[in-house]
Amino acid sequence: MRNIQFYSARQRGIIFLIAFILVIPTTTCTVKFLSDYDQLTDQLAQDLYKSLAKLEIEDPNYEVELKEIGAKIKVLKVRAESIAKNEPTIKAVIELEKNFNLLVTVESESAFQLAIETMLQQAKQIMDLEIKKKRGVK
Repeated sequence: MRNIQFYSARQRGIIFLIAFILVIPTTTCTVKFLSDYDQLTDQLAQDLYKSLAKLEIEDPNYEVELKEIGAKIKVLKVRAESIAKNEPTIKAVIELEKNFNLLVTVESESAFQLAIETMLQQAKQIMDLEIKKKRGVK
């Protein structure tokens, strides 16, 4: 009887290598592109949102409240930057900080209201990002 060899040793090695390369990506762990939910970031954004919502330019404590909001934004920024793979939140906080710096300089009521509304939307965006992370939406 004649011994028929279908594949040479080299061909079997190449087939094994190809099979190995195809199997590895399907069995490895997933790569995360976004950070996990952070309860403290969520709470800081909620507190900031509440502070912004009640801020009024005619309030006698306006300057004090404005300083507290600035401090809250700085804490939120430090927290967001300390978390790996948190770029969307960091970007949102940076935009919020820029608008806060504009808010400090406004003098008219209409500009003040516009700045507050923009900052409220940005704080809400940060809260929404954290909720999406909590739900596992990437």
